[in-house]
Amino acid sequence: MEDWPYSSFKYYADDSDDQLCNKQLLIELTGYDLSTFKRDSCKEIEDNQLLSILLHC
Repeated sequence: MEDWPYSSFKYYADDSDDQLCNKQLLIELTGYDLSTFKRDSCKEIEDNQLLSILLHC
């Protein structure tokens, strides 16, 4: 993910205050904890979780 040129991963994983990604809005809307972003991004999605995501699209 980090190496893909079109990924926003590096903007969310970095502590810089970048204007491309509105990290504060993410936190406000979802309550997400950015301190766990790198760890969460590397987790493997279980088949049942993926199915649930796909069924709700």
